[in-house]
Amino acid sequence: MTRLLREAGISGDITGLEPLTGGYANDLYRARLSGAVASVVVRCWRRDPAQAATEVAVMQRAAGVVPLASLLAADVNAERPVALLEDVPGMNAQQALEADPAAAEQLGEALGQAFARLHSVQFEHPGLLSAPPLRVMPWPPSTPSQQLLDFAYPRLWNDTARAALGEPVQQQWWAYIQQHAPLLDVLAEEASLVHADANPKNVMVRRFPQGWRVAAVLDWEFAFSGSSLSDLGNLLRWEAREGSSWTTGVLRGWREGGGPTSGNSLPGDFVTMARMLDVYSLLAFVNSPDSALHGPVTELIRRTVTDQPR
Repeated sequence: MTRLLREAGISGDITGLEPLTGGYANDLYRARLSGAVASVVVRCWRRDPAQAATEVAVMQRAAGVVPLASLLAADVNAERPVALLEDVPGMNAQQALEADPAAAEQLGEALGQAFARLHSVQFEHPGLLSAPPLRVMPWPPSTPSQQLLDFAYPRLWNDTARAALGEPVQQQWWAYIQQHAPLLDVLAEEASLVHADANPKNVMVRRFPQGWRVAAVLDWEFAFSGSSLSDLGNLLRWEAREGSSWTTGVLRGWREGGGPTSGNSLPGDFVTMARMLDVYSLLAFVNSPDSALHGPVTELIRRTVTDQPR
């Protein structure tokens, strides 16, 4: 790490290393320094070292479109890749929501606008991202509705999901997915940069005299090429819990940021499309019983299928 500090032009010694929360797949630390730069964030790739080069390339592509933590230096070819990032001052948006609940609409607008801007980053076709250089590996030929059904079926009809949801909710949710999946077929050619983990914990914010603003979007490890409505679905996942002011703000910011809507080249209910795209993440949580989100997610699914229409 000392070598990377020198490559970044940062002088001083490391005086402390503090683990940071929020990373499930990789490790984050704040390195305290004795020089003019007081601290940097150290990102270590643990689960998939090969992903490091891709994440760095994605950040470079997103730079200038949304606020980011500056990439100071990186060694993506090491046995355990590592990067040094700017230690962005402020707090994450989840902490801001807890500290200032009255600002939910304003924070929602700021995040909705930031993630909507990623729609301007376009690739040739949808698929997984890989680097170097940054390129797209296309999905297998299929319609978006069939892709969702093929993904959902084995992850919903198994013992883990049955234990979490109960068979009646399994059946109701499968019917819900089947009913709404065809809405996604209009998104077949969508090939925007998708963050794929667009939640308040991954966004640093700061409060200015005019209100809360996004300081940096973090953690690009799950990014892919597809419909940016995936990020909108993530932002709206906890609508009932966050309240209508959050949803109002997110949707206003989404439109301000140029995100696709039913009035902007998309027919139908773009919010329902966004929520259907979030089914991918919900199914992943259902099949990971150790996840901290497992309980809230299963309750969200029960509410989704019992509170129709939504």
